Amino acid sequence: MGGRSMTLKKVWLLSIMFGIVSTICFYLFYIPGGTNQKSMQADTVVLAAEEEAEEEIVPEFEIEKGKRAMSIAVNDVQGVSGHVEPGSMVDIFVNIETTKEDNKEVVPSQVGTFVLQNVKVLAVGHFMDEPETGARYQMITVEATPEQGASLGFASQHSIYLMLRPEGDDSTLNANILMDEKQLIMKGGQ
Repeated sequence: MGGRSMTLKKVWLLSIMFGIVSTICFYLFYIPGGTNQKSMQADTVVLAAEEEAEEEIVPEFEIEKGKRAMSIAVNDVQGVSGHVEPGSMVDIFVNIETTKEDNKEVVPSQVGTFVLQNVKVLAVGHFMDEPETGARYQMITVEATPEQGASLGFASQHSIYLMLRPEGDDSTLNANILMDEKQLIMKGGQ
């Protein structure tokens, strides 16, 4: 009989321990207001906020067949003081710093030209590069052919300026304008 009472004690101890563990688990996972329930609700709220943020990032524009979307960074001055909006038409002008020979001396120079004309803006976004200085930039996404995109990609290494077009203005320059400092001075205020 001594072996049987030892087995009963073990069964009772195991059942008591199982009951305690089961009660704790039930309290933590199934009773409203339990500790895990609260953290799970907080996680659910965070996840819902993250899902909403991800949904806002999705671009909502259509790209014409045969064209591509390409983004460029401009500051407020280069981006027409923030007046460029999706659907706007712009010309893209680039200012390239270069060198030239002047009296057998190599001197810094600048030259500017239009890279693209009458280009559709698909999207406009903002980001802050340096929070301490407040330097704010715009990301402008434009619609371009692959060839135009290659030109724009090269031009984006230099200073790019957008020129906002009035609605309905489809005019383009027939000849490519190449402007340097000397021509700018000669033209005066024309």
